[in-house]
Amino acid sequence: MDKAVRIYKGNAFFDDVVMIEFMDKVSDAQTMNEDVVSLYHNEQVIGVNIFDPEFTKTFTPGFNYPEQDALNKISDYLKIENLQYDKHKYLVVGHVKKVEPIANSEHLQLCDVLVNDTMYSIVCGASNVEVDMKTIVALDNAILPTGVLIKAGPVLKTHSDGMLCSKRELGMHQRSEEKGIIKLADHEQSGSSFFSIDWRPYNV
Repeated sequence: MDKAVRIYKGNAFFDDVVMIEFMDKVSDAQTMNEDVVSLYHNEQVIGVNIFDPEFTKTFTPGFNYPEQDALNKISDYLKIENLQYDKHKYLVVGHVKKVEPIANSEHLQLCDVLVNDTMYSIVCGASNVEVDMKTIVALDNAILPTGVLIKAGPVLKTHSDGMLCSKRELGMHQRSEEKGIIKLADHEQSGSSFFSIDWRPYNV
């Protein structure tokens, strides 16, 4: 099973620590073993901080996307089972099939979005969302290039299977005239990975 691991290397006063989050929970206890501080929530390990300079120097300051080579390094260092995260499954092209306003909301809409052969319900507040457009969908368990973890859940009591993404949320420069979610060309294939798209025609 994929584990949505988030990896941060500190800077300034914390330039010799790599912080690894396995679960998006608040720590209620911790233990230290040599250069590793383990963080717990209800006695379950939710993250670790590694203070070994030889290990931390292999990461760049700030958020490090959980590419497989980084996950392998962490698995080897901590002597745990191999961590796996298939980024191509969670950040994908979606085809908007239906858009309806959500009751008791001024701007939120519920969208039916087709990814491959599966229809997802996505709450979206972007003014430019429209039927038949293609855009990038962040499904449950997606990690954005900015480090944000996307989880399915209720928005104003309406279930959302994820979110539709703007350029800025995808770590790209978004010009002031580019409002709302990113609009893709019609030829982009539903279900294609965000990471496999040729972004040059989109001024990226």
